[in-house]
Order: sequence, then structure tokens, then C-alpha cells
Amino acid sequence: MDLVKDSSAELGALEEDRAKLLEERQTLVAPIMKLPYELLARIFEMANEDEVDPEWVEKIPEDEDEDVTRFPTTISHVNRRFRDVALTTSSLWSRICMNERPPHYHLDRLWLERAKLIDVDLDLTDEHWLSQQSMRDMLSIIMVPERWRSFSLRTEEYPGIHTALTMMTEPAPELRFLELINAHTEFDEDEDHGLPFAEPVDIFGGVAPKLKAVSLYSVPLRWTAPMLSGLVSLEVEYLPAAWRPKWAEWVNVIRACPDLVKLTLMASGPHIPEEVDPRHYPEIEEIKLDKLEELELGDVRPWVLSHLISMIQAPNLSYLSLDTLEDYDYTEQIRLVSDVRYPLLRRLKFVLVEMAEIEFISLLRRLPGLEQLELNALDDFLTAIMDDDRDPGRTTGLVVPKLHTLWATGFDGHELAAFIEQRSRFEAAVSTVLVPYRDEKLVSGAHLNYLQGETHFGYFEGSDREQVDDEEGEEMEDGSDWDVEIAEDYVDGEEWLDGEEEDDDEGYEF
Repeated sequence: MDLVKDSSAELGALEEDRAKLLEERQTLVAPIMKLPYELLARIFEMANEDEVDPEWVEKIPEDEDEDVTRFPTTISHVNRRFRDVALTTSSLWSRICMNERPPHYHLDRLWLERAKLIDVDLDLTDEHWLSQQSMRDMLSIIMVPERWRSFSLRTEEYPGIHTALTMMTEPAPELRFLELINAHTEFDEDEDHGLPFAEPVDIFGGVAPKLKAVSLYSVPLRWTAPMLSGLVSLEVEYLPAAWRPKWAEWVNVIRACPDLVKLTLMASGPHIPEEVDPRHYPEIEEIKLDKLEELELGDVRPWVLSHLISMIQAPNLSYLSLDTLEDYDYTEQIRLVSDVRYPLLRRLKFVLVEMAEIEFISLLRRLPGLEQLELNALDDFLTAIMDDDRDPGRTTGLVVPKLHTLWATGFDGHELAAFIEQRSRFEAAVSTVLVPYRDEKLVSGAHLNYLQGETHFGYFEGSDREQVDDEEGEEMEDGSDWDVEIAEDYVDGEEWLDGEEEDDDEGYEF
């Protein structure tokens, strides 16, 4: 018996020596095996990062788009050394994305175990929508708010969101980012949801001291919650009137976020009933936000927009986006925008803004420092700039003389090429033209060749919410979604630029 034990021990030692020799041989063959554990772990972390520029992206076929959540599992099965490094690098396992694969709760538990005490990224956005029961099943697995660094949840109906909200009762001391999306497609500001649990709620017991970014999409939270303070990013979209904060509550939220860098309000913001007598509107209290760089205001009624613009002092604002409702006149509100209020404004976005062309040109003249202009389905505005440039009676310089980038949604190649050619001729060349991917068929042939030759031409991801209604009230995609057929006899050349100039001011006829 002793002989057997001794033999077994010797065999075990030999096997261990053999494994070490094989590992040494592999180290000689593969130089990466010589790297120290710390450096190898950092390489794994870098390979696991999933960073994509949201505004400028390369086209990647869907079948080539890798699921980044599979990388840690794959790398941990390469060899023993890789596995040791992967299992001890807890940050590799910190992202749990349940919508990228069928629910395998044992895998989620395994990832949570390997993440250990590292903050866990929880992305529960689900393109196939989560039922209320599946929501409860999922959250029962990962309901550990004390370990969350970010939490993102998307459902199609409010009951699913409410299920999650009612389970978020524990403090979230490490939470930095919170995103709650109720992707209900039909929205009416004044509608009554009629849900027994649609009242604003408190979550995390009001304790989330490190929370810096909040994004809410048709989700009611209590606006007096202490967690809505100290934010650097606040995005609130599509809130019925009953869920919106009162003006005083809104002022308190903004005052509690002096370091705000980004603020987005789409069909939301404070609830201010319309008054016949303007003197009955709440008094405007100006709040200075020195760090605010991005401000997006959309689908709010004119008197609310006036209060928002007048309330927020943002001397360092660099990006402003304005979207308006139909059947309202926003002329007075647009006139509030100038370089006096926003001296560092460099990028302006207009979405479906109905205003007189002369008011648009006046606005641009009040913002001579603009470098980027983003227009959505507003071809008249581009024409207005061209007409003003060619105006023989113009006594001032060109509008937006520093414009170098045009973001254009819903424009065809002819319109864009004409604009670029004219600005170049007037020595105010635009160097970059960007269109959404869905507009590819609008810009083709000779026009595309010209734009690619004269500018840095590229694509960006357009917004799905930028739509217009036709006269019959049926929803249709804006011009950026039209399918444009290019005729077979389309000339792929630059003959379209060979028109005769009538005079130096008129330019080419397109």
C-alpha cells in the first residue's frame, strides 16, 4: 500500500514537472507568455472595452459585429495561464448584458461571482422587450444595488419598469449612471395613463451619492429625491404632464446640479400651465451653470421654452439643439438665442423648426461664431443661406463665416453640392459634410463624387424620433428615409457643374 502511495505521489510530481516544462516551452514559442500577469490583465481589459463614437461610426455588417460579452469566456479557455489571469481580473466580468443572449441565469450568477467587489455594469436593454415576469426573474438575480456602477433598463410598457422600480429599495452607493426607458411608442403630453402605480416613486431609498448621470424616458421619479443632485448629465424625455415637476421643483433640481455639463429635455421639463395673462406665469429665477456645454430642448410649448432659456445662464455652452411642436409660433423664443447669451456656442441643431427664413438668417447673424450647423428636413433654411450669400444688396459679411461642418438630414445630393460649391466660391468653404446612414440613397452618383472630392464626407447615426406628419395626419419618415432611385442613364461625372455663370454674384445654376 505504501508503495502504491509513493508511486502515485511520484507520478503526480512528474505530471506537475511535465506541465511546467510544457508551459516553459510554450513561453519560448509564444512571446506573449513571457508577459507579467499585470500587463496581460491590462491587455485583456483593453480588448474587452467596447467604445464606439456615437456620432461617427464605421459600417460593420451585422454578422461581423462581435458580442463583447463573450470575450472574457473565450479568453479564459485559451490556456491555463490565460484562465488564471482572466479569472483574477474581475473587471472583465463587470458587464452583464442580458439582452445579447438568451437568459442563462447560471451564467449571470457566474459572472457576478467573478466580478466580486468590482462595480457591475448592468445593461438590461432588450430589443425583444421584457415581460413583467421575466423582468422580475432577471432582477432577482442581479438585484445588488450596492455593487452597481451603472444600470440601464428598457421595456416596452410601464408595468415592466414599475416592477424594477419597486425592487430597487436598497441604497446604491457606487452607482454612477442610471438609465430607465419605457419605450411606449404613442405619446400625448396630456394623456392620463390610468395606471394604479403610475405615481412618481423613490428608489434606492434616496441614497446614491455617486450618481452623476440620469436618463429617464417616460418614467416617473420623485423630483424631490436627494439622489437628483450633483448630476453632470440629466436627460428626461416624454413625460406626461402629470409626471413632470412643478416649476419650483424644477428650479430646485437645477440649483442642486451646479456642475451640470449636459441637459436634455424632450417633451418633458417643468409643467407650466398656459396663462392668458403672462403676469401669472411663475417668476423666472436665473441660475448660472458655468460647466454646461450641451443643451437640447425639444417638443416643449413656447412659454415653457421661454422660461427654460431665460432661466439657464450658460456662458460656456458649445452645443444647442432646438426642436419645436407644430401649430405654435416660436419666433419670440428663437430671438432669445444670441452670442450675448451663449458667447461660446459653436454648434447649432434645428429639428423641424418652423420659422420665417428672415428670422433664421437673423439668428445666424446673432451667432457669428458658429462652426457647425445641423439641419433636419429643413431644405428651405439651406436655400435661405444661399440666397443671402448671393444677395447683391447685402451690406454685411456672409452669415456663419466660420462654418466648417454641416450635418444634413433629409437633403439630396443636388442641394448639398450646390451649397458646398457656392460657399467655396465665396471663400467660406465647408470642409465636412455629414449625413445619416439612412440618407445614402439621397446622395449618389456625381453629387456624391463631388462632395467626397471637395469635403470630408461621412455618415452618422440619425435619430429615430425625427419624424414629420403628412397633411392627412399619417406618420411618415422624414426625408432622410426616402428611397431614391438613381436613373440608369445618370451621368457619373461633373457635367452638372458646367453651367454658365450669369454673373459673379449669381453663381452656378443647378
